[in-house]
Amino acid sequence: FKYPSKNNKLFNDLNLEIKNGETIGIKGKSGEGKSTLINMICGFIIPNNGSVSVDGINISENIRGWRSILGYIPQSTYLFNGTIKENICFSRSGEVDENLFLKVLEMSQLNDLIENLPEGENTLVGERGILLSGGQAQRIALARCLYKNPKILILDEATSSLDDINEHKILQSIKLLKGKKTIIIVSHRDSTLSFCDKIYQLKNRNLYI
Repeated sequence: FKYPSKNNKLFNDLNLEIKNGETIGIKGKSGEGKSTLINMICGFIIPNNGSVSVDGINISENIRGWRSILGYIPQSTYLFNGTIKENICFSRSGEVDENLFLKVLEMSQLNDLIENLPEGENTLVGERGILLSGGQAQRIALARCLYKNPKILILDEATSSLDDINEHKILQSIKLLKGKKTIIIVSHRDSTLSFCDKIYQLKNRNLYI
């Protein structure tokens, strides 16, 4: 893959195979292409040569179906000007699953935040989450993703804005999903990747395990 504005390829003959239920870590220096690789896996970017396939079928043949089973949490998340609960549950149609909602609050370490707010789960977050801290907004994004109950969970530096204590708690929750979902974690912190089955490093336009 090469960006049109660049002279050199970002990836050259890169190959990666992820098995169902694996937890994979991806690390690398800034500019090596970690987020580009994730965008390619999600189908946001199409490789110049080669393909991204699931069970031998190119994801472009059913991109909406592919994305419907993905849970993607980027480093910078988007929240709309609604309540905490609305931002978490908007991704599912119909009535709110209260049991699942309470479960993802616990997994995302949001219970303390909600209990300390006068309006609780009905607190407005402001446009783009302006009324919250970066870490609080990121935990809501994680809860939204888990509420969707995806088969594949992708975290792209998703815990980088959290303090060490909250990151540890959330990673312990994610660890409980290991083997039940396919998990891809992008991080520059070795501690964040400590429970991965495999860790790949992006370097010199390719992946190394």
